[in-house]
Order: sequence, then C-alpha cells, then structure tokens
Amino acid sequence: MQLYPVQELLNDFHASKKVGKRTGHLHPMIFTSESKTFPNCTKCQDSPASPEHIMQCIGHCRLDIYTDPAVVIEVVQNVLRRPRRCERRRACRTPEHFNNRRKINEVEKMILANRRITVREVAEDLNISIGSCHSIFINDLGMRRVAAKFVPKLLNCDQKQHRMNIANEMLDSVRDDPNLLQRVITGDGAWVYGYDVETKAQSSQWKLPHEPRPKKARQVRSDVKVLLTVFFDCRGVVHHEFLPQGRTVNKEYYLQVMRNLREAIRQKRPDLWKNKNWLLHHDNAPAHISLLVRDFLAKNNTLMMPRSHRIPQIWPPVTFSCSLN
Repeated sequence: MQLYPVQELLNDFHASKKVGKRTGHLHPMIFTSESKTFPNCTKCQDSPASPEHIMQCIGHCRLDIYTDPAVVIEVVQNVLRRPRRCERRRACRTPEHFNNRRKINEVEKMILANRRITVREVAEDLNISIGSCHSIFINDLGMRRVAAKFVPKLLNCDQKQHRMNIANEMLDSVRDDPNLLQRVITGDGAWVYGYDVETKAQSSQWKLPHEPRPKKARQVRSDVKVLLTVFFDCRGVVHHEFLPQGRTVNKEYYLQVMRNLREAIRQKRPDLWKNKNWLLHHDNAPAHISLLVRDFLAKNNTLMMPRSHRIPQIWPPVTFSCSLN
C-alpha cells in the first residue's frame, strides 16, 4: 500500500488558498484537553468537532487519508468551507429569532380578535415600539388598514335567501318565456332637485402651461326638491308624476297613481293593454302594499312580478328628469 505525504498535501492546499499559517496545521483547528478539535462540523453543525467526527460525517475513515490523497482535500474543504445558505439560516435562529416569531403571533392574535385595534394599542400591550409594530403589520403579516365601504342596506341571512329565491324564480320565468321582460313595467320614486351641482370632472378644462388654474365657487345641493314617481319598460317611460307640494305618499295618493298608470298604458302601450298581459314591478313600500292598493290591483287583474325585501335604485333621477324636460 502506497502512502502519500499527507502533511505536504495539506501545506500545498493552504499555500494555494492563502489561509492559515504554513505550520502544517489547519488555521481553524484548536487544542482542547490536549486533543485537536475544530470550532464546528460543517455537516451537522456540532460544536466542537473532532477530526474523527468530521471524517465520519463525510463518509470516510482515518485509513482513507493514507490511501487516497483526494480525501485529504475533501476533509480540508469541509473544514474550511462556509456553511450553506440553509445552514446559515438555521444557525441564525437564535432565541431572539423565536422571540420575534412569538411577538408576530401575538400581534396577529390581537388583530384577529379586534380588527379595529390601533397600532399604538398593540405596541403598548406588547411593550414594543410603534415602528416595530408597523413593520409586523405590513411586512410580516401583509396587512393594511382599510375603511368599510357603504352599501345600500345590510341584509340578514333570511333576506339574502329570499332575494336568491326571487332571482331564481325570475330566471326560470325568463327561460320559460323569453319575451317576459318586454311586458314588465317597473315603477320607483326618487327626489329630483332644482339643480344638480357640477362635479369636479364635469368642470375640468384644458389649459396651457403658462395659464393659471381655473377656480369655481363651492356649491351646495339645491334645497328645492320634488318627488318624482316614474314607470318605464324596455321601450322607455310609460308614465311619470310629480308629488304635489304639501302632500305625502300614502295609500290614497298611490291609488290615484295606479289609476293614472292604467290610463297611460292604454294610450301608450295599446298592445299590452289589449292582451292584458303586462306585469307591474314595484318595491314593497308601505303605500305600495297597502290593502287598498292590493284590492284595486286584484280587482283589475293586474299581474305582479315577485319582489324582494328591498329593490335597489337602478336609475339616476337626474337622467329621467332631463329626458322628461
């Protein structure tokens, strides 16, 4: 068995890498209890590590050093190489790292318990700085504070289910009769103001770089308003009425509106009036579902479309007021 000059190989390796002193010993090696040890094993991160332990981790024995010179280079490379990225990340998981993880979990638990809690309250409860709390909110948890959006009405579970049932019923009716929507006359009411305030987009205009920015006085919505009740179908407006001053929308007023609507249908939609197959669609306002109005509609065999608890306003009043004018 041929023996290789192990010491000379080690010295040549150190000279080429420019590490350690040219004494024949590896630079990171130290003596502990009169035995050679290294600060740590780059394979299993044990500290300290003996040469025999390092040889065992890389899958070699002491005899391999004397039989294969490449083993010497492999041993030296494993002793001197830098830890891999995953090993450095594992080594960085100090108690401070786990404390940060615990604080992040505590912050997340507090936010989930109270979505409206402020950063200052969290920082005071956990005894951390406001800057650290901001960093946890944004960088670690990926959260941002948003305002709730306004909706016409918050419905409970029963109302939502009722709306779904009504929608499915109407879809089934349209599938059975594709011309159903052409026979539906929808009615609703809205306040129409004396004038509409010009929006910022409407008042915008082009200007040259040297020209000053245009100005306009702040305006408020008109105090003059009137209630407009309008009925329309797929072909346009069928009937409209303005509420007289001093009157309120009650069952007597809406009964007269129904009579005027029937007369408008007879004049403007003679085909629907002749076939008597038009359907009325309005919401469930108190005046609309009063016994007086229901008896009038039933007496005249007026068909009704199914309605939900609340029908959202689907047309802007200003559009119809302009078209009516």
